[in-house]
Amino acid sequence: MSDEKLVRIIAPHFVAGVVFVSRRVVRCAPIVGYMHGWSAERVHGYIVGKQWEAHRVTSSLRPAGTHAHERTVDREGDCAD
Repeated sequence: MSDEKLVRIIAPHFVAGVVFVSRRVVRCAPIVGYMHGWSAERVHGYIVGKQWEAHRVTSSLRPAGTHAHERTVDREGDCAD
């Protein structure tokens, strides 16, 4: 089983994805390419400081016309459904 986690970052001027493995960014959209290799804690602090949103995407496969299930990450780093 993979411990890959996809997180969608929503900023005022872009939406981007980052992929974490073992709490480290291993893949990311070019607009947040500077985050490659960052820890989950560093990403979280940066997102909170910028007042952006972050949502963990728990399913990437979905029927046409539906949205992937997302979990909102609050300011303490906890996920809430």
